[in-house]
Amino acid sequence: MNTAYTAYYTRPASHWFEAIPLGCGSRGAMVLGKYDEEDILLNQDTLWAGLPILNDHKENGKYINTARDLINKGKYLEAHNFVEKYMCGSLINGYMPVGNIKIKFNHENISDYIRTLDLSQAIYTCEYKANGVKFYREGFVSHPNKVFAQKYTAENNSLNFEMTAHSVTGADTYTEDGYLKLNGRAPINSLYIDDLLVYDHSPDGDCIKFQAWIHVETDGEKILGENSISVKNASYAIIYQVSDTSFIDWKTMPRKDPTIECEKLMRDAIKNGYIAVKEAHIKDYTALFNRVEITLDKGKNSSLPTDERLKAFADDMSDNELIALYYNFGRYLVISSEREDSLPANLQGIWSWAQVADWGSDFHTNINLQMNYWCVENANLSECRTSLFNWLKWLDESGRKTARDLHNCRGSCAYHMCDIWTKSTPSNGDPMWAYWPMGEAWLAMDIFDHYEYTKDIEFLAEHYDILKDNTLFLYDWLYYDTELDSYVTSPSTSPENRFYYTDEEGNKHSVAVSKGTTCDLSIIREIFSDFIKASEILGRDKDLADSVEAKLDMLYPYQIGEKGDLLEWFKDFEQTELGHRHMSHMLSVYPGSFINEYDTPELFKAVERSLDIRLDNGSGYTGWSCAWALIFLAKFRNTSRICEYIKRLFRDSTSPNLLDLHPPMIFQIDGNFGATAAIGEMLVQSNNDIIELFPCIPEFIKNVKFKGIRAKGGITVNGEWKNGELVNIGITADFNGKYKFRYKDKFVTVEAEAGKEIMVFN
Repeated sequence: MNTAYTAYYTRPASHWFEAIPLGCGSRGAMVLGKYDEEDILLNQDTLWAGLPILNDHKENGKYINTARDLINKGKYLEAHNFVEKYMCGSLINGYMPVGNIKIKFNHENISDYIRTLDLSQAIYTCEYKANGVKFYREGFVSHPNKVFAQKYTAENNSLNFEMTAHSVTGADTYTEDGYLKLNGRAPINSLYIDDLLVYDHSPDGDCIKFQAWIHVETDGEKILGENSISVKNASYAIIYQVSDTSFIDWKTMPRKDPTIECEKLMRDAIKNGYIAVKEAHIKDYTALFNRVEITLDKGKNSSLPTDERLKAFADDMSDNELIALYYNFGRYLVISSEREDSLPANLQGIWSWAQVADWGSDFHTNINLQMNYWCVENANLSECRTSLFNWLKWLDESGRKTARDLHNCRGSCAYHMCDIWTKSTPSNGDPMWAYWPMGEAWLAMDIFDHYEYTKDIEFLAEHYDILKDNTLFLYDWLYYDTELDSYVTSPSTSPENRFYYTDEEGNKHSVAVSKGTTCDLSIIREIFSDFIKASEILGRDKDLADSVEAKLDMLYPYQIGEKGDLLEWFKDFEQTELGHRHMSHMLSVYPGSFINEYDTPELFKAVERSLDIRLDNGSGYTGWSCAWALIFLAKFRNTSRICEYIKRLFRDSTSPNLLDLHPPMIFQIDGNFGATAAIGEMLVQSNNDIIELFPCIPEFIKNVKFKGIRAKGGITVNGEWKNGELVNIGITADFNGKYKFRYKDKFVTVEAEAGKEIMVFN
């Protein structure tokens, strides 16, 4: 067993956080591996509550000037309350599970139990003996065939089971035409409001409808019940499961018949047969996964089951290979939850079990959706970003109405809680998270980032209008502040954070609304810079680009506080939580690049000081926050403190099945993807046309070898680092040109010929 590519366990999963995730982008499954009654949870990326909307606009553009006036008078509490009352909106619709497959075995006297997830082929296995008889299972979710396929075998024709299915979303279960079927309807509301479940179905029948079909092939006796399939005295059983929904797109009533797709997918799976479906799955998956390899040293705990291995790491970090396993698992999750023909990965990727998931398992755009894609380019999985860009086109169209009606602005914008219907308006609740129109703009930063990695001019031209729309919105949304003699945003918040201020009567208040937050202005600097460069590359909109550049120069400058830190707000307010989990005011170091050690060394140092203050006061206590801290530590080459946060990641924020934890027991996949990005940043960084090699290897790691990691400029990097020193670096460029590299304090410029590997620093 290759312990860098295999997660394994010596007991069944007792709950969801121990189950094995499988997926193909649009379909997902969680397998618990039980021997008494197996429980398999099914998902489909287009199964959501709600219906198409034209957005719940309140025409609240008329309130903006009142809010700005309160802010300018320093009446921040009044401004906060005013924005909450008049300028926030409604909740999003939630992501829903398809259902569960239950398979009763009633096996006893279990021995030799082991279940595995082979990351190199995306296949799970489960084997054990019951009363001395060997049983074996394997399964996968195929992207080419859109089918969840499993094969169960047993010695001595001893395979006997009864299979049923049900759905917490609401579905009829029955057998028809030899299949076990789920036929259900999603609600038009599915959220907790004031601790009460709102779960309504449309009275006129309009909603997303879904079906799941299950077929069993066996050499034993197959018995179809009213709502079950049983197998008796078999040596094998092959189980195919397919699903589809009535969803069409974000603005069309969901009236597609899911029967048509289910019938086609099932017919093709049966016709092709299990072996061919499996071979096609492996070929498709490995074409992506095999691009990158990473090798780290084994330790004495490397051969332990994965759950025990995680626990042991807190006391003994010699098992460096656990980091390789985690990195490979992150790449596996990318391929399994976001493909070119799927929706983007949501808060839980694609895997959700709850009737009402935490935060609706939606598309959070104030860090979480962005973080889902931070690792894809560096990890050589650029195609898996396609799902985000396709969905961003929908959001941009939705956001044009939001920009116009809510802000009296051109272009497009979206707030932080989005769903399958691309809701771009504010949600309800506290303005510290509900009022933040910067979500689409932050996502639009991915457009030029992808171009910088690939130099794909056709892609840049195709998505240029999204970048332009966000530039137009931000250009119009900026407000000239006479007191500051600069352009700022107002009202403005810093995602999910608050500050203290004292009013004229001497009363202290905790509020979120002010003007010109560093987060807002950082996103604007990144988008304006990206647009100016894209305009020049494509030869478009020169006059607009000139105007944008002029306004860019007039933005309110970054501010450094008395502690030497980069301020989060336009002035040095007292922070309510020094160790807050969000680090949004630092985003111009990462994922942006406007602040860097080469062009803005003083600001770069101020961000490092801000990070120290956050971490010294407990930040990084959620998985995604810990991952972001790791990335910043890699950027600042903090090789000692990065060890502490790797340990924290595995100890506090990783469940036994390696999925990310938001305490106490909530799954958010962004922590997996963010930490995968962090590991990549420790090995190769792309900073302002300089490719940095082995910039931040943690002190407990002595040896590392990798191949296939990508850098901006269309560069693929292979490297080896041994006993604290570089052994070799080979780079292959997609294009002819000169490229600048850095290792420690050494810089070298090389001229590369497209497709030819050359050695650097050798």
